[in-house]
Amino acid sequence: MDLPIDEQLLKDALSKWGTDSQKLVAIEECGELISALAQSYRVDKTPNVISEIADVLITVSQLRLMYGTEAVDEEIKRKLERVRPKIYG
Repeated sequence: MDLPIDEQLLKDALSKWGTDSQKLVAIEECGELISALAQSYRVDKTPNVISEIADVLITVSQLRLMYGTEAVDEEIKRKLERVRPKIYG
């Protein structure tokens, strides 16, 4: 999945605010997405969900840099290969 994310900007943010701070931001953003998704069942409003998805993807992209892009990408591939037979038989 190619995301329109400036990797250098992510690295600069990590350098400026530190990994601990950005981990907390990721936790907050995931919580906000959970809340927006839960609210979407009660109210037909998706713009907030879209905004929260964007925030989570940005912060998860920072986490991917922190924990190693290759390791995360390999784990994604491994997990998707486990799903493949369940989808295609």
